[in-house]
Amino acid sequence: YKGESREVFSTLIKEGVRLLNQGEEESSLRILEKALIASPENVPLLLLTAEIHFRDDDPSPAKKKLEKALALS
Repeated sequence: YKGESREVFSTLIKEGVRLLNQGEEESSLRILEKALIASPENVPLLLLTAEIHFRDDDPSPAKKKLEKALALS
C-alpha cells in the first residue's frame, strides 16, 4: 500500500482477516472492500476478496476481481 492512510489501511486488513478467520465471511468482505477502495490495484487483496466471493457462491464479482488482478500482474 502506497497511500497516505497506511495505518487505516492496515487496520482494515487486520480486522478483515480476523473476521475471515472467525468464519464471518460477509463481515470480512465488507471490511476488505473498504481497504480495496483505498488500494484498488492491490493484487493480493483482489485475489482474497475474489476468493471470498467465490466461496459465497457469487461468481460475478469474483470473476471481475480475478480479471483485474490478472491485468495488473
